[in-house]
Amino acid sequence: MTLLRQLDQVLSEQPFTSEIIVVDDDSTDGTAEVIRSTEMRVKTRVVVRKGEKGLASAIVRGLAEAKGRACLVMDADGSHPVRLVPQLLKPVLSGEAEMTIASRYREGSGVENWPLHRRLISTGATALTKPLTHGKDVRDPMSGFFAIDKRILGREKLDPIGYKIGFEILVRCNPRPVVEIPYQFQDRQGGKSKLGPRQMADYVMHIFRLYRYAYL
Repeated sequence: MTLLRQLDQVLSEQPFTSEIIVVDDDSTDGTAEVIRSTEMRVKTRVVVRKGEKGLASAIVRGLAEAKGRACLVMDADGSHPVRLVPQLLKPVLSGEAEMTIASRYREGSGVENWPLHRRLISTGATALTKPLTHGKDVRDPMSGFFAIDKRILGREKLDPIGYKIGFEILVRCNPRPVVEIPYQFQDRQGGKSKLGPRQMADYVMHIFRLYRYAYL
């Protein structure tokens, strides 16, 4: 609930109308009930999926449910600062960008308290994306903190594996221009990491499918 309260505060202070969408994979921890019973200034909806699991498909569902023009995706584990949300949304709302990405690798950005093995994995995974982002000056295509103009989703059907949905959108929907905003990434403050052997295998398969899409 910490993230929701912070989002509610920041979004309620903006000149544009907002909504918060939480996609719940029919969890048993009472998430949906708690959110529905919490008083919020910003309209908040809970979408409960039954018989479906997975972060990527949950995000696709959330994007489909969104009614606004600009859609923002972020993690709920404390690694993505809420104060950056307006900076990501405003270029999309003004028409300056079709996609904005919170970047860990632009000048002025950084990563705090990240173990060496996580840095190495991130560096290697990003290197694999370079041929697929050719022509776009994107330093952090693997970022999970981004905003898009929802209209670009009509260009191509999304078919992600794993949880790198932002990269899927970059390749399939070809947003232009893309603006990166530097920020200080910090390791998660809650929850457990999604990274494991299964997730790494999913990423390799995802990359393979996007290469096939782009070059075959």
